[in-house]
Amino acid sequence: MRYLLALAVLCGCAALAQAQIYKWKDANGNTQYSDTPPTAAQGKAQVVNIKTATVNTIPAPASRPAAVATPPAAGASAPAAEQAASQKDEKACNTAKTRLGFLQSATKLQSINEKGEVEMLDANKKKAEIDKAAASIQKYCE
Repeated sequence: MRYLLALAVLCGCAALAQAQIYKWKDANGNTQYSDTPPTAAQGKAQVVNIKTATVNTIPAPASRPAAVATPPAAGASAPAAEQAASQKDEKACNTAKTRLGFLQSATKLQSINEKGEVEMLDANKKKAEIDKAAASIQKYCE
């Protein structure tokens, strides 16, 4: 009897844990996601069907602010290794390597289009994603 009661409580908690996800474009044209609907000023939202939506992308690394250029002292020059080190980003490098490995090993890839619909990636789109991941590795790892 205790087990049935515990099972009923767990099922009730699972039903309460589900929430709707809203998707909309803000004034700058960026896609926004939230568990609360946007205000009327923010725009009209679509409800994302999270039961069919799969997460298959790794977010791009946050853009870093451009380095402030300081003129070198008279007769001094910045070492090439120091400039190269400023391009390296270990977290972005690891993310790009993980993404590339995923793309190369996956046989069927899904993505969500602008309408919020799930679609399969064809060979050309997969190659484009692999090329982007390789470029990220070259940028952040080397």
